[in-house]
Amino acid sequence: MLNLFKAIKTKVQAIYTFVMEYEIDQTCYDTDDMELADIKKLPENQRTGKMLYYLGRCYYYGKGVVQDYKKAAMYWHKGAELGDSDAQFNLGCCYYYGEGVKRDYEEASHWWSKAEEQGNTQVIAALYALKYA
Repeated sequence: MLNLFKAIKTKVQAIYTFVMEYEIDQTCYDTDDMELADIKKLPENQRTGKMLYYLGRCYYYGKGVVQDYKKAAMYWHKGAELGDSDAQFNLGCCYYYGEGVKRDYEEASHWWSKAEEQGNTQVIAALYALKYA
Protein backbone atom coordinates (compact mmCIF):
# COMPACT_ATOMS: atom_id res chain seq x y z
CA MET A 1 0.00 0.00 0.00
CA LEU A 2 2.85 2.38 0.83
CA ASN A 3 4.40 1.81 -2.59
CA LEU A 4 1.06 2.57 -4.24
CA PHE A 5 0.81 5.82 -2.26
CA LYS A 6 4.34 6.82 -3.27
CA ALA A 7 3.55 6.09 -6.92
CA ILE A 8 0.35 8.17 -6.79
CA LYS A 9 2.10 11.04 -5.02
CA THR A 10 4.94 10.97 -7.56
CA LYS A 11 2.43 10.99 -10.43
CA VAL A 12 0.52 13.94 -8.95
CA GLN A 13 3.78 15.87 -8.53
CA ALA A 14 4.84 15.06 -12.11
CA ILE A 15 1.51 16.20 -13.55
CA TYR A 16 1.60 19.41 -11.50
CA THR A 17 5.17 20.14 -12.62
CA PHE A 18 4.29 19.50 -16.28
CA VAL A 19 1.26 21.79 -16.14
CA MET A 20 3.14 24.58 -14.38
CA GLU A 21 6.09 24.39 -16.80
CA TYR A 22 3.70 24.52 -19.75
CA GLU A 23 1.88 27.53 -18.30
CA ILE A 24 5.08 29.44 -17.54
CA ASP A 25 6.33 28.83 -21.06
CA GLN A 26 3.08 30.32 -22.40
CA THR A 27 3.39 33.51 -20.37
CA CYS A 28 4.87 34.70 -17.12
CA TYR A 29 2.77 37.78 -16.83
CA ASP A 30 -0.39 38.10 -18.84
CA THR A 31 -2.10 41.04 -17.22
CA ASP A 32 -3.37 43.14 -20.12
CA ASP A 33 0.09 43.10 -21.71
CA MET A 34 1.67 44.83 -18.74
CA GLU A 35 5.33 44.10 -18.34
CA LEU A 36 6.89 42.91 -15.10
CA ALA A 37 8.60 46.28 -14.59
CA ASP A 38 5.30 48.11 -15.07
CA ILE A 39 3.58 45.99 -12.43
CA LYS A 40 6.44 46.46 -9.99
CA LYS A 41 6.23 50.27 -10.44
CA LEU A 42 2.57 50.38 -9.45
CA PRO A 43 1.78 51.36 -5.87
CA GLU A 44 0.81 48.28 -3.87
CA ASN A 45 -2.78 49.45 -3.48
CA GLN A 46 -3.17 49.45 -7.29
CA ARG A 47 -1.93 45.90 -7.83
CA THR A 48 -4.63 43.30 -8.37
CA GLY A 49 -4.52 39.78 -6.99
CA LYS A 50 -3.90 38.47 -10.51
CA MET A 51 -0.95 40.86 -11.01
CA LEU A 52 0.57 39.65 -7.77
CA TYR A 53 -0.01 36.05 -8.85
CA TYR A 54 1.95 36.66 -12.06
CA LEU A 55 4.73 38.46 -10.18
CA GLY A 56 4.99 35.42 -7.93
CA ARG A 57 5.28 33.15 -10.97
CA CYS A 58 8.07 35.27 -12.39
CA TYR A 59 10.03 35.00 -9.16
CA TYR A 60 9.26 31.30 -8.73
CA TYR A 61 10.54 30.43 -12.21
CA GLY A 62 13.17 33.16 -12.52
CA LYS A 63 11.56 34.72 -15.59
CA GLY A 64 12.82 38.29 -15.96
CA VAL A 65 14.16 38.27 -12.39
CA VAL A 66 16.51 36.20 -10.27
CA GLN A 67 14.68 33.09 -9.07
CA ASP A 68 13.56 33.61 -5.49
CA TYR A 69 11.05 31.28 -3.80
CA LYS A 70 10.65 33.60 -0.80
CA LYS A 71 9.61 36.52 -3.01
CA ALA A 72 7.33 34.23 -5.01
CA ALA A 73 5.61 33.12 -1.80
CA MET A 74 5.39 36.74 -0.62
CA TYR A 75 3.67 37.88 -3.83
CA TRP A 76 1.38 34.86 -3.84
CA HIS A 77 0.45 35.57 -0.24
CA LYS A 78 -0.49 39.14 -1.13
CA GLY A 79 -2.46 37.93 -4.15
CA ALA A 80 -4.12 35.22 -2.09
CA GLU A 81 -5.20 37.78 0.51
CA LEU A 82 -6.81 39.76 -2.33
CA GLY A 83 -8.77 36.64 -3.29
CA ASP A 84 -6.93 35.38 -6.38
CA SER A 85 -7.55 31.61 -6.50
CA ASP A 86 -4.39 30.89 -8.51
CA ALA A 87 -2.29 32.73 -5.92
CA GLN A 88 -4.10 30.81 -3.17
CA PHE A 89 -3.36 27.51 -4.90
CA ASN A 90 0.31 28.30 -5.50
CA LEU A 91 0.77 29.59 -1.96
CA GLY A 92 -0.67 26.30 -0.74
CA CYS A 93 1.93 24.50 -2.85
CA CYS A 94 4.68 26.61 -1.29
CA TYR A 95 3.54 25.55 2.16
CA TYR A 96 3.10 21.93 1.10
CA TYR A 97 6.61 21.64 -0.38
CA GLY A 98 8.34 24.14 1.93
CA GLU A 99 9.40 26.41 -0.92
CA GLY A 100 10.02 29.98 0.22
CA VAL A 101 8.19 29.31 3.48
CA LYS A 102 8.42 26.77 6.26
CA ARG A 103 6.63 23.52 5.33
CA ASP A 104 3.22 23.56 6.94
CA TYR A 105 0.48 21.17 5.83
CA GLU A 106 -2.21 23.07 7.77
CA GLU A 107 -1.39 26.30 5.93
CA ALA A 108 -1.30 24.38 2.63
CA SER A 109 -4.74 22.99 3.39
CA HIS A 110 -6.04 26.44 4.37
CA TRP A 111 -4.99 28.09 1.11
CA TRP A 112 -6.02 25.16 -1.06
CA SER A 113 -9.45 25.21 0.60
CA LYS A 114 -9.76 28.92 -0.17
CA ALA A 115 -8.90 28.22 -3.82
CA GLU A 116 -11.34 25.30 -3.94
CA GLU A 117 -14.14 27.53 -2.62
CA GLN A 118 -13.66 29.66 -5.74
CA GLY A 119 -13.76 26.66 -8.06
CA ASN A 120 -10.02 26.35 -8.75
CA THR A 121 -9.67 22.98 -10.48
CA GLN A 122 -5.91 22.56 -9.90
CA VAL A 123 -6.55 22.14 -6.22
CA ILE A 124 -8.30 18.75 -6.57
CA ALA A 125 -5.04 16.85 -7.14
CA ALA A 126 -3.29 18.88 -4.44
CA LEU A 127 -5.96 18.13 -1.82
CA TYR A 128 -5.76 14.45 -2.73
CA ALA A 129 -1.99 14.53 -2.20
CA LEU A 130 -2.43 16.32 1.13
CA LYS A 131 -5.01 13.81 2.31
CA TYR A 132 -2.49 10.97 1.88
CA ALA A 133 0.64 12.87 2.98
